Amino acid sequence: MLVSLLTTWFGRKIGVALGKGLPYLIGVVLCLVIRWDAYNDGVSATTLEYQELIQQEQNRQEVANDAAQKEAARIIQNLELVLKLRNTRIGELQRESAQDPNADRLAIGGDSVQRLNGIR
Repeated sequence: MLVSLLTTWFGRKIGVALGKGLPYLIGVVLCLVIRWDAYNDGVSATTLEYQELIQQEQNRQEVANDAAQKEAARIIQNLELVLKLRNTRIGELQRESAQDPNADRLAIGGDSVQRLNGIR
């Protein structure tokens, strides 16, 4: 039936040739379409999988960065407190040294030695 339809459309020689080769051509095209569809499905699935993995990694990094920033803020607060205490102690030692009656002597007195040891 296909050959007779093709021979009426294209003539006897071309119609017979198309009638014999057309099923193979359709089979090849169908295989290519199925393969192309399967390939695109695989690419889509892989893209979705890696997008999910990327999102999970970004979330993990955000959580880790937040934790590190909180820890850094806590350490900074501790260091600021230590610095404040140190500066207070240095101010006290400077006031004591200014009030020392032996401050203009060439030798260091016992009070001066204690103040110097207090800096450590």
